[in-house]
Amino acid sequence: MTFANQRQFDAPGTKLRAMGYNTSLNPQPHRPEVESIHCVKQSLLATGGIENPQERVVAAGTKLVRFGSGVLVPQVAAGEWWLDWGNYQIVEQYADAAGKSVPVAVRELCCVPLEWSDMTIVVQARVIQPLLAYEGSGASATVKEGREHLDGMRAKSLGLTQMFIPGLSDPDLRRDSLMVTGYGLLPHELSQAGYFPQHMP
Repeated sequence: MTFANQRQFDAPGTKLRAMGYNTSLNPQPHRPEVESIHCVKQSLLATGGIENPQERVVAAGTKLVRFGSGVLVPQVAAGEWWLDWGNYQIVEQYADAAGKSVPVAVRELCCVPLEWSDMTIVVQARVIQPLLAYEGSGASATVKEGREHLDGMRAKSLGLTQMFIPGLSDPDLRRDSLMVTGYGLLPHELSQAGYFPQHMP
């Protein structure tokens, strides 16, 4: 079977990006990519990403949801981090039970610190042709020298997984493989009200 994003999925560093590594930080291009990325990443504080990512085929017809920054739908739809509908419903159930907004629930369960996204827009989409993705629980994220910490164990306890779908920044690939079916603009405060991250010592 041919996948629309096969080339992007197979590209060196894709799995590392799914694990939260910034592959643009490779300072020694003459060295093997994985080795040099790890050398740099070990000294960084924040990772996030997916813990123990597993390959997944995202079948045609799959409903997806993504929260992002900005006001332009194509800009948000070009992002690589998504929830399928079943996992989005887990987020909604958690939000209802905890008395929190859905954007705050996404922030907490998917480990998205404030400085990574203000979550002012939500996009719903349907997959048109099969895509390849990495899937797994969100890995813990710590930013700003420990002043904001999100623990991935909460999502694990609920069985929630998120997806990293490479290649959607390509407008032609996105047009051919993803159909936006709805979107909504959200107040900036909605993803912060009641959000209390842990703080590292």
